[in-house]
Amino acid sequence: MHQLDVDVLDEHNATFILSLQRQDGTEYEPISIRATSVAWDRKLKKTKTPFYYYK
Repeated sequence: MHQLDVDVLDEHNATFILSLQRQDGTEYEPISIRATSVAWDRKLKKTKTPFYYYK
């Protein structure tokens, strides 16, 4: 993850977030997806990995 090109990392992140579902196939609430995104951003910032951040 830390060695991926920023564009590739951004695409992987977007694909992951858009694919999030519960085991029964239902969608998560937006706040849960936001929490996942914030945790991802925090990890990338902590490791000083360059990434795009969309608010």
